[in-house]
Amino acid sequence: ATYTVSVVARDLANNALASPTMFGFTTLAVVDNTPPTVTATTPANNATNVTVAGLTVSATFSEPVAPSTIVTTLNAPFDLGTPTMTMGNRIATWSMPSFDDGGVATFQASTTYNVTVEATDVAGNAMAMPFPFSFTTASPPDTTPPTLVSILPADSATGVPTNSSVVMTF
Repeated sequence: ATYTVSVVARDLANNALASPTMFGFTTLAVVDNTPPTVTATTPANNATNVTVAGLTVSATFSEPVAPSTIVTTLNAPFDLGTPTMTMGNRIATWSMPSFDDGGVATFQASTTYNVTVEATDVAGNAMAMPFPFSFTTASPPDTTPPTLVSILPADSATGVPTNSSVVMTF
């Protein structure tokens, strides 16, 4: 950047500078040679018991990245698709994966997913290597209702002592 400075001054006795002085200078351009890194992920690396419902995957970069350069891999029959970018292109979030043919997919329960992310910053510096992370989804919820197998005393039993215990086996 180029700057121009105009100096008009007075001393303590209120005497003015004989004439205004002007000078200029140019600063060196800041060169960004630092590639971006991934500083955080959601789910966190090696997270377990991750709920499948509403699951989003995100990567936070150390600096703004060019969204069109983000490449992800996922060990699944679908890909994460195009991320939504926030925080000045520092956070990439994938809401719902899609099948390679365009259909919508879902994460499966009790599954370990391995993800890699790579990107290039806005200055053109590519990540040194893809960033890997993994997470394991939770087991599916138990939706089987209990079954009553036996009851003591038996249904419609007579002559049951008053101090008898009631036992139910599921």
